[in-house]
Amino acid sequence: MEGTYDRYFAAVSAPDAVVAAEVLDEALTRGVPPSSLITDVLARAQRAVGEKWMSGDWTVADEHAATAVTKQVLTVVAPPRLEPGTRLRVVVACAEGEWHSLPARMAGELLRGDDLAVTILGANIQVDQLRQYLRSTVPDVLALSATMPTSLIGAANCIAAARAEGVPTVVGGGAWGRGQQRARALGAHLRLDDIRELRGRLETVRAMEPPPLPEIPAEAHWLHEVPREVVAAAFDRQRDDLGSAPDDRDPAERHKELRWIAQHLAAAIACDDASVVADVLDWLIALHAARGLPAAPVLEGARHLADAIGARAPRGEALLRQEVETAHDRITVVVGDPGSASPRRRRQRPGRST
Repeated sequence: MEGTYDRYFAAVSAPDAVVAAEVLDEALTRGVPPSSLITDVLARAQRAVGEKWMSGDWTVADEHAATAVTKQVLTVVAPPRLEPGTRLRVVVACAEGEWHSLPARMAGELLRGDDLAVTILGANIQVDQLRQYLRSTVPDVLALSATMPTSLIGAANCIAAARAEGVPTVVGGGAWGRGQQRARALGAHLRLDDIRELRGRLETVRAMEPPPLPEIPAEAHWLHEVPREVVAAAFDRQRDDLGSAPDDRDPAERHKELRWIAQHLAAAIACDDASVVADVLDWLIALHAARGLPAAPVLEGARHLADAIGARAPRGEALLRQEVETAHDRITVVVGDPGSASPRRRRQRPGRST
């Protein structure tokens, strides 16, 4: 399998969909199971693609080109087929606001079998459309994918829609962290590490008593759609603060980073899990370090964002200040220089798990 992976990743890197398809077809001819190719070749390659981008070796365009190859050749491993209507049915969808559809497609193909029919709805399913589809098709389970923590509030809306139609929801993807905390906080029946676990637990899930549906605090909704002027105020304060470390990146990138922190903060409040914020700060610091940038602008920007949101999001302000100080202490303890280091503990890149 290692040789198959190496040849496949070389084709993805080219990017050459024809060669990638030939590699997969040869492996299938040798008797390699499609599920092994999905998990040990395609999904593994996608993780490597993300690492190439994070290290600065690849641009965003390189990453998108490689991902497009895997989307194209997935049909080699899992070709379209007719499905009889007598089996249990699972609908696989990406949460509202979640645009990473490839992990959901892979999960759906891993789950599909003679005893289980699977419908894959794709990226960024709108809540009203999801509810209408569930009402008309009445599946046995909704499997909801959320790769980015920024889509957790949209996921909560999708879970509520499914619950209203009497459809239990299992969730998966990098946005859900570890354990059941985030899933249960947002009303899902169960978080699965591997969608294939659902096959043996489907009846259990259908009979499971779900947790209460949450009432998302107003400030979480506000942070999720944080106004441009709030982000601009935080950016201006950081720029004018002579104590901040220099940051020569495009201002648009720095605005995007601040908005991203605000949206992770919204998710942390929604699912009552501060680790959402700790994860994104650690990841941004690691990203800066991988590209030769200092860590200080991440933490300074987050502090100024806390100042800017304080009047409208007091809980968010307190949480962000706490996590900034904790991140600062971690870096200082490890190397003593918060201006140039990344934390020793490695966290999964938000949104790139498959």
